[in-house]
Amino acid sequence: MGKIKPITSTKQYKEARKRMEQLEKLVETKSAQQYKQIMELEELSDLVAEYEEAHA
Repeated sequence: MGKIKPITSTKQYKEARKRMEQLEKLVETKSAQQYKQIMELEELSDLVAEYEEAHA
């Protein structure tokens, strides 16, 4: 996982939402192996919320 950048376009927003859905399925069982996906999901969730607030 690289550094996730702020969402600045609708395309990036849609891609982030899609990735969040994938990650949510992966992290249903919170194993140590999935720690990076959990962290990525949290970061993406924050960025999506920021984008939604700015573009509502």
